[in-house]
Amino acid sequence: MTTQVGLEFKNITKRYGPVVAVQDVNLAVGRGELLTLLGPSGSGKTTLLKLLAGFEVPDAGEIVLNDRSIATLPPAARNVGMVFQNYALFPHLSVLDNVGYGLRYRGQSKAERHARAKKMLSLVRLEGYDDRYPRQLSGGQQQRVAIARALAIEPDVLLMDEPLGALDRQLRLEMEQEIRRLHHELDTTFIYVTHDQEEALTLSDRVAIMRNGRLTALGAPRDLYEQPPSAFVARFFSNSNLLPVDSIVTNGNGIRICSLGGEFELPGKLPDGKVALVANPSAIQIGDSRPGTLSFKARVKDAVFLGELVQLQCQPCINDKLGLLTVRSSLAAAAKAKVDDFLELAIPFEKLRLVDDN
Repeated sequence: MTTQVGLEFKNITKRYGPVVAVQDVNLAVGRGELLTLLGPSGSGKTTLLKLLAGFEVPDAGEIVLNDRSIATLPPAARNVGMVFQNYALFPHLSVLDNVGYGLRYRGQSKAERHARAKKMLSLVRLEGYDDRYPRQLSGGQQQRVAIARALAIEPDVLLMDEPLGALDRQLRLEMEQEIRRLHHELDTTFIYVTHDQEEALTLSDRVAIMRNGRLTALGAPRDLYEQPPSAFVARFFSNSNLLPVDSIVTNGNGIRICSLGGEFELPGKLPDGKVALVANPSAIQIGDSRPGTLSFKARVKDAVFLGELVQLQCQPCINDKLGLLTVRSSLAAAAKAKVDDFLELAIPFEKLRLVDDN
């Protein structure tokens, strides 16, 4: 079934003097979808959000929301809700009045505002907090109030600008679950901005990856994680390793590659231009060489305990000038690995990816 498009960026460009913050972005978002804009600092993701919210006006292009062009409309005319990282709650207003604040400018009576605000507080599981003030709430509770306020106006799109950045890890995990729950319960499009890859993996229906003001990749989180389209996406989104390529040739069956002292064949066609060979940290196995794998010896340079996993930084022995490889393994498989140990590592051929080197 095809998802109906509710929001579309068409050839959007935004400049700040000589700096091009967003360049020629084309992006369609389905109604009811949770789309994450992900990218490093300065990639253009927050600028794109500001353009959608109406805080900035594009220099070129069009933004269409529910078949209506909104690029030049003031923020109040767009029916877009916004959740900020710093919550932006009014300290002198009660929780109830904070949540109902946006309804004051929509002609609703006090009774109507309070009824709607109470409904939203129930939705975010803050019943009974009506008369409290922001200073009396925890960070997670303040964030729930901010979400309730944004939802109170019944927005066509809910925008979230790194909303969990100020929370500690446990609260972030709890709020991620809450955001997913709210999205499942509501027929509302969510646009979520973050630089945190784990948040994008956990929350998103799709992820749009930004780089230098351009949209560089778009897809389901698992697809981008397991089959990155470029070296940048592989490194940024899944912390994949870039492996050295000593030689590469095509033949009738696929692509023959020499890397780390081994020779193997991958199916498919050789991409145009410069290419890179990548392997996800979890694809590198600890153990003796075996058929169907690229096997090599490496020295452990660092070992970090991650609970059920251990993350190793390993130096391939074939060439000590090669960069370190990240290996993420089960605690059982890597329990005895210590710094300066030598390990036999193996990567199944089917876990190797040949991608555009950009």
